[in-house]
Amino acid sequence: MREDSIFSEFYELIKKIKIYHIAAVFIISALLLSLSFCSYRTSLAKIERCTAKVYGTVSHTEVKTEHKWRYQDGKKVRYSETTTTAYILVETDDVFRQSAIARRNSSLSKGTKVTIHYDPNDPSIYYLDGEAEAFNFLPIMGILFLAVGSAMTILYRVNKREQENFYY
Repeated sequence: MREDSIFSEFYELIKKIKIYHIAAVFIISALLLSLSFCSYRTSLAKIERCTAKVYGTVSHTEVKTEHKWRYQDGKKVRYSETTTTAYILVETDDVFRQSAIARRNSSLSKGTKVTIHYDPNDPSIYYLDGEAEAFNFLPIMGILFLAVGSAMTILYRVNKREQENFYY
């Protein structure tokens, strides 16, 4: 009996879908996909520009835990936020002169060898191996919203036809 009530609630929700709900979902989808495309192009441009490389080694890591407060369900709740910073000593060359790099929220551990790719024309532009290809959730979210919007469109049209057939 519980499943029947869930389906009936879902069906009632479907009946309430309006065209502006669908438009909003498609707009969010378009924004997420646009942002992911821009992010991808920026990352790709950085990869194309950074043709030189130097090497480094993680000298040490620092774990910092910060205690903060937030409100949850009207109550003040304490929580912890932990960040790990990796400090990398770089074997500099004639162009890349930055001898140390710090990376927050890094999974690198002490002694790890790192490749630093940099732009020989502008050594301030660089990235570590694995950073430029980092997973980006924006395309996944954009596709998810696109699928939801498509499903809502189909349900909206089915509901509209049912209403038209009901009145005739």
